[in-house]
Amino acid sequence: MKQTWDVFCTVVDNFGDVGVCWRLARQLVKEHGVAVRLWLDDLGALAAIWTGVNEGQCTQSIEGVIVSVWHDAVEWSNTQAADVVVEAFACNIPQGYINQMLVKKRSEGGAPRWINLEYLSAESWIDGCHGMRSPQNNGLTKTFFFPGFTSTSGGLLREQDAFTKHNTQTPSATWVRLTGFTVQDEALKIVLFGYEHMPVSEWLPVLIESNMPVQLAVTHGKAATAVRAFLSVHALSLHHKLSIQYLPMLKQDDFDLLLGAADLNFIRGEDSLVRALWAKKPFVWQIYPQHDGVHFEKLEAFIGRYCDGFDLPEVFKVWADIQRAWNLKPGAVINSEAWSGFLEKLEPIQHHVEVYCEQLRQTDDLAQQLMQHVAAPLV
Repeated sequence: MKQTWDVFCTVVDNFGDVGVCWRLARQLVKEHGVAVRLWLDDLGALAAIWTGVNEGQCTQSIEGVIVSVWHDAVEWSNTQAADVVVEAFACNIPQGYINQMLVKKRSEGGAPRWINLEYLSAESWIDGCHGMRSPQNNGLTKTFFFPGFTSTSGGLLREQDAFTKHNTQTPSATWVRLTGFTVQDEALKIVLFGYEHMPVSEWLPVLIESNMPVQLAVTHGKAATAVRAFLSVHALSLHHKLSIQYLPMLKQDDFDLLLGAADLNFIRGEDSLVRALWAKKPFVWQIYPQHDGVHFEKLEAFIGRYCDGFDLPEVFKVWADIQRAWNLKPGAVINSEAWSGFLEKLEPIQHHVEVYCEQLRQTDDLAQQLMQHVAAPLV
């Protein structure tokens, strides 16, 4: 009999939460042969990134994953708890389901493995907290699982075809198919995916004034809104060397292919950061902002970890300064000088992207590590 997993996901903002959980659920089914049920409180979020989702159906099978709507009216007493229970990003599974976990423990003599899958972070403290157990008052035990960039963390989501799927078409053909641009070999192909507070008011004029031909593919949603709003207010006529295409909402696999077809990716949050790493292309990352400024510490932790091993300090500085400026860190700016300096370093940055990606591949991926964890006895 297959081992059963229940993954609980609350869609807090955007598509990162559902994106991570959907990737994990699919990979567990396809590569590890377990039975996965994904409990999701916003079926529309999944429908936006995946084809074949029926938003009017409470329970359905998609890609071998049982997708169930998680809402207040669910009768948990009729639900059998799984062998492994994952609450993604501290989403707090309902008490009714926890009661079923206790029923399973009493009837089978062993409690479900309860995993709290945390957000991705490059901060050093997560290595010490990864795998920590938290005994609950009800007799169950919860384990904290931290994805990360080191061998002592929980690793990153990485499917077996994470690299080979980019070889299904040539990058130029993929770019043309997904963006609608025509082939222009000398143009810098840029994907823009970000939150609404991107510094487009500083960056777009730099692109417009630049002599470098640019094809800018703006993703659906907040990025498109920000770009359109700026251009309408400032009534700028685009330089003939800057072309813009506003993309429709892309499905998850097409988004991954788009990143691999670009020369430079502006990405945001957790899910697209990992996809940008596997695309092996230079990127500028916009971290999820927090009102108390804690995200700057998280940004610096990633910059430090990512740039560890950069042979040329001037390359490190140029890349790091662009990351800080894109995240509106005080004192960092995107102007013509900074942008030109960044583009001049794209070749060594590209080399580092490839080297760093190979380093990450030496660590077991997140799904592998989860399987190893649940296979080991809970002591």
